Order: sequence, then structure tokens, then C-alpha cells
Amino acid sequence: MRGRDLSRTAQTLVAVCFSLWRAAFLADKTGQRHAVVEHAKNFLGKMIIDNAITYPQDRNAREWTFNYYTDNAKGGLLTLAKRWSSVGAVLAKRRKVPKGSTTPQRRWNRYHDAFENAVGCLTAELEK
Repeated sequence: MRGRDLSRTAQTLVAVCFSLWRAAFLADKTGQRHAVVEHAKNFLGKMIIDNAITYPQDRNAREWTFNYYTDNAKGGLLTLAKRWSSVGAVLAKRRKVPKGSTTPQRRWNRYHDAFENAVGCLTAELEK
């Protein structure tokens, strides 16, 4: 991991892992748009007033925080997909469900599958 490129890739994997870990406990959200906005406002207010965010605040604002963490994971995975096309292929794979009906759990599972693929790619690269 001494090279800058490989180190940056490993750090991206850690960031994706962290985001998925945080999101895993928040996936029981409803997905209602008005709730996402309300939770975002409450989260921001708590952050400004208390200058601290811990799991209870994440949990109470899960309509927003789940999206935040999964969006972070997706961004990192898209970066990794530039290095390993198989990561992008996993991200592009969608189950046969009507458009707009994906659940938070399905989204999380797809990102986790892509993460596992990326870990496998890094492992293979390091073994060369």
C-alpha cells in the first residue's frame, strides 16, 4: 500500500465500508419524501445545537441519514469502478422490480455486493 494510487484505493474501500456499516442499521426507513426532508432538518438542527452526532441521532433521522451514507458508498464505488469494471457491473445489476420500487435493503445489498467485488479485486491485485 506504499504507492499513492494503491493507498488512495484502499482508503476509498475503507470509506465505502464505513458508510455501508452506518447505513446497515438505518435501512428500516419508510422512504417517504416528506419524512426525508423533516429528518434532514431535525438532523441539521441537532448538529448545530449540540455540535455532535452519534448513533441515536443517525437513527432518529434515518430517512435522511440512510440516503447520506448509501450515497457516500455509491460515490466511492463509482470511483473504484473506474479501476475495476466488475464493480461497475455489479452496481448496474438490478433485480427485476418496477422502476422506483427498490427498497433500502435492496439498494444496500447491491452496494455491499459491489464492495465485496472491489475487495476481491484489490486482493487479486495485491497477490500479483
